[in-house]
Amino acid sequence: MSHRSWCRHCERARKAENPHYQAPEEPEHAIPTVGIDYCFAGMEDRECIPIFVGKCRKSKRIWATVVKAKGAEPFSVAWTGDLVKESGHKKMFFKSDDEG
Repeated sequence: MSHRSWCRHCERARKAENPHYQAPEEPEHAIPTVGIDYCFAGMEDRECIPIFVGKCRKSKRIWATVVKAKGAEPFSVAWTGDLVKESGHKKMFFKSDDEG
């Protein structure tokens, strides 16, 4: 159904939209922030594959790897250590949602 400017319900629904705002760029002198989280690949009717993802806000670099399961498995811990080394940052903030 298309939007009708004369319909109060259409007008109210259109105003309720929540746009996605882009985070401001990190200043050059700021300590870089690396966000880590899981995403899942797969079909709804099949088993989903967990993917561990990291992104540096300063460099826009993205790392990703397939893992067996969410959580602190030896591979995930070692991979996170490699991510820190590979980033080249001496200091950084890590952000996550504390789920895994």
